Amino acid sequence: MIRLRVICEGTTEAYFVERILIDSLSQHGVMPSATKLGPPGHKGGRVNWQRVRGHVTRLLLEDRHAFVTTFFDYFRMETDMPGYRDPGAVSTGQKKRSVEEGMRGKLLDADRGSAVCLRFIPYVQMHEFEGLLFSDPTRMANGMRRPEFADDFMKIRLGGATPEDINDSPQTAPSKRIESIFSGYGKTVHGPAAAEAVGLAAMRRECPFFHDWVSKLEALANS
Repeated sequence: MIRLRVICEGTTEAYFVERILIDSLSQHGVMPSATKLGPPGHKGGRVNWQRVRGHVTRLLLEDRHAFVTTFFDYFRMETDMPGYRDPGAVSTGQKKRSVEEGMRGKLLDADRGSAVCLRFIPYVQMHEFEGLLFSDPTRMANGMRRPEFADDFMKIRLGGATPEDINDSPQTAPSKRIESIFSGYGKTVHGPAAAEAVGLAAMRRECPFFHDWVSKLEALANS
């Protein structure tokens, strides 16, 4: 089995890796394990470059045979993240690539092109973890045990070309849109339940950037 360390923003993302993503990856000879950003026991969050660089570097050096990837929300990143404020990044895809290439470039510069960095696979979730849930609004609502919200969730989904295009402003980020409909939404309670109900297949079908990341991870055993 190929070992894969996934640096997650928080508890919900870690749950997703170890309860949902693991099924697909393990079938391809890849065993993921989640670690939350920050020191051991920390709840995660605060996605800034100093913390990310330190965590990525430590994991790469701890296990010379493991790959390392990230699972961070674009919406909650701090402005010091490499490539975050690239003026040429206008589309969803451009914003995503700018940060991912920025992280890899900075790490390569810091390690002077070390081969260690070849095991680093940067990934940014556009725009939030909750965006993935909109891959199937009906199952999303059922997973939250709020089927009456399915039509409202569907209206939000239809507002973007894909779930990954749902806006990232403080007022219109995916989680804020859910909260505007379901005031009792709890990220760590309803998020995992909805994710299990929606399922990985629907997320991959509806979210092309997410699908590309999972495909890249599945192929690690053949690299």
